[in-house]
Amino acid sequence: MRRLLLIALLPACGLYFPNAEDDVQPLPDAATQPPVQPASYELVQTKSMAGEHTVAGVDSDGAGGIWIAYCDDADYYTPKNVWVTHLDATGAKLSEWMMNDHYEPVSGIAFAGNAVWLNYSASGTGNRWLRKLDAHTGATLGTFSTEDGISDIAYDAAHDQLVLSNYWNTVISLDGKTGGVVSRTTIAATSYSTQRGVALDRGNVWVDEAFDNKFFYVKTDGTVLATATAPALGTSTAASNQLQLSVDESGQLIVVSNNQIYWFSARKQ
Repeated sequence: MRRLLLIALLPACGLYFPNAEDDVQPLPDAATQPPVQPASYELVQTKSMAGEHTVAGVDSDGAGGIWIAYCDDADYYTPKNVWVTHLDATGAKLSEWMMNDHYEPVSGIAFAGNAVWLNYSASGTGNRWLRKLDAHTGATLGTFSTEDGISDIAYDAAHDQLVLSNYWNTVISLDGKTGGVVSRTTIAATSYSTQRGVALDRGNVWVDEAFDNKFFYVKTDGTVLATATAPALGTSTAASNQLQLSVDESGQLIVVSNNQIYWFSARKQ
């Protein structure tokens, strides 16, 4: 992250729509001044896939594939079945680990090169923590405690920091070695208690909002550069479930919704 969040300047380009039409423009760059009015985009679906189980998070592996976290819907007093699955660019399964050792549900996954992070979050009562897994073996390497309301996570490779989305309109940065809070930013664009996913893109942050199909592309200080909607997600009810985010190596936004994983490019409206 830079300054407040010190979010990594990722090598991937910003979101784009692949056809060469006149109305297609890249998203605003972090180095430019924000527009007086945020730009408005439509997220155009390029592909999708269904989850094998209940999808609890997704992250790009930077090479065309994805890491998926699955978590079943067992009640609070039953240990959750959790799967961590790595797919290559063709959808072939490279690895999968299944765990059944904790009661808290998973919400969010972040790939960090040699490690994969899972977010365990029980709202209200219960434990809330991050689990670091070896990306090759699935062995647990460590854990960090977190606060209530964490709904998704991302990884900032340039600064070895974890970036967390909190339901209550906040993006939080944690030190990747100690778990200590580095920074905290209020995202005023999202309605109270509706913020869900988080993803990093060119020094900026994507967050989304449950219940009304809204996505926000913001600077590290929370300033809104662009807003977007995704018609493929349907009505506000259809766009209220899950909503974890990632950005892949080509700059496409990946969204989890209703147990589907979608890839989107952006077209300026």
